[in-house]
Amino acid sequence: MKLPVQVRMFPEEIAAVDACAAALSQQSYGAAFSRAEALRIAAMEWLKERQARHTDVTPAPPPRAPAATPERGSGRAC
Repeated sequence: MKLPVQVRMFPEEIAAVDACAAALSQQSYGAAFSRAEALRIAAMEWLKERQARHTDVTPAPPPRAPAATPERGSGRAC
């Protein structure tokens, strides 16, 4: 499911994104990239880099589950 995202940017940041969109359009054999597409691509690259940096971190063990309590009734699970 795609949800809309609102981004607030300074004019120089918008100019950088527009330049990126123009560069992508020149490299893509005639396909034009919009500002939104350029932002999406940049965000995905940032996310990949961020995830790659955090793969060296050992995750914390999962929290312990509470002790099981007997259920009342027929004893059948739903």
